[in-house]
Amino acid sequence: MSEPITHHDDQWQACPPGALARIARLQQTEDRRSALRRTSLGAAASVMVATGLVVGAGLASGSGTVRMRCPECHQRFTEFHDHQTGAHSMTDVRKVEGMKQHFKKCGGCRKQFQKKYPGCPVSKCGPHKSCTPPRDLTASPASYQPAPLPSA
Repeated sequence: MSEPITHHDDQWQACPPGALARIARLQQTEDRRSALRRTSLGAAASVMVATGLVVGAGLASGSGTVRMRCPECHQRFTEFHDHQTGAHSMTDVRKVEGMKQHFKKCGGCRKQFQKKYPGCPVSKCGPHKSCTPPRDLTASPASYQPAPLPSA
């Protein structure tokens, strides 16, 4: 069946100098790498959980943009125009951003707004800025008067 185990001294050889120290260093290096992997994975998991909590809290607090459908957008045309021209400020910044986002995506609403309020861009101007096109400040050749030269 099985043969008895016999130890023969001639099968073993002496380790070369430094071999055991090298084996110990390799084992220590592997132990450090393993510990670093565990720490890194734990840190990454913690960051992911924290990010999820922050994003979740932000969404729950309502700090995101309000998603709008066309009927709600149409109802807010006048309010949005007044906000853009500075006549009246919309109190909910999320709705302002929601209108801007809706105008970016919905060409129909954007065209209707621009038809109702020509010259008022839907996203380029903000509160207390004029939505009217800038005045032409260039002088016509007929109205040009050179400045008088200083007298000596």
